[in-house]
Amino acid sequence: MGTHAGATSTAATTAGATATATTAAGPQPRTRAPGIPLVQVWWSRVAPLDAVAQWLDARDLTRVVALHRADDRARSATGRALLRLVASRLMEVPPDAVRMRVLCPLCGSDRHGRPVVTAVDGVRPPQVSISHAGDRVVVALATTGPVGVDVERVSATPDGVADVAWSAAERAALDLQPEGRSPQARARVWVRKEAALKATGYGLAVAPSSLTVTTGPGDARVLAWAGHEDWAGCLGLADLDVGPGYAGCLAVRCDPDAVPQVLLDRVSDAQLRRERH
Repeated sequence: MGTHAGATSTAATTAGATATATTAAGPQPRTRAPGIPLVQVWWSRVAPLDAVAQWLDARDLTRVVALHRADDRARSATGRALLRLVASRLMEVPPDAVRMRVLCPLCGSDRHGRPVVTAVDGVRPPQVSISHAGDRVVVALATTGPVGVDVERVSATPDGVADVAWSAAERAALDLQPEGRSPQARARVWVRKEAALKATGYGLAVAPSSLTVTTGPGDARVLAWAGHEDWAGCLGLADLDVGPGYAGCLAVRCDPDAVPQVLLDRVSDAQLRRERH
């Protein structure tokens, strides 16, 4: 597995540094707060189910094999395997000891919802999020609060997403940008919105158009959230680079002026598929 000593930080983290965000009102200066959350993000390419099955427990396998499409089974299996591997490293326990389940924060059901890692021998687990698209799987782990991560293929983000998911302020901001109608802009805005929705636990139970994020490249953040002003004021965002043709974003609960420091690293195909010891 890679080492975070040489990992890529996707956001400026020096206290007092400044940046600008492009909004309908023009560039908005922002001062970085000193309380910066640190989040680990790991990504890998999708592996076949039989190549990563050794990292899955019976509950994982039950959920994975219930999926109808082979590519969906591979993505789900890779995500669960990747999460177990990196969570075990963070918690300093064997992968076998890591227990995962899903939990819906809205209704309390354990049949659907976001992934949850349970405590092991008194070791406090991180809060986690998984996303996959195309041949990418991304896992985020945070010890400071709820986290959400999203990745999308740029070419797969449909034109029509703007009609149902963009707020009026986002549409106005994109109209001012030369590449505002490009696939890259669509994917960038969408992953920012979905990462925020996943971090809160709402997911698509809340209309994405109620949430307004910055639209330009560089400075990702939540600007407003109608009906959920409490969350709008406590989410930090950071864009992620997981390779050409993909857009990614991380959201974590924190002071929104404290841009998350992201330690981004890759788990290689060989590391993911190696035999269990």
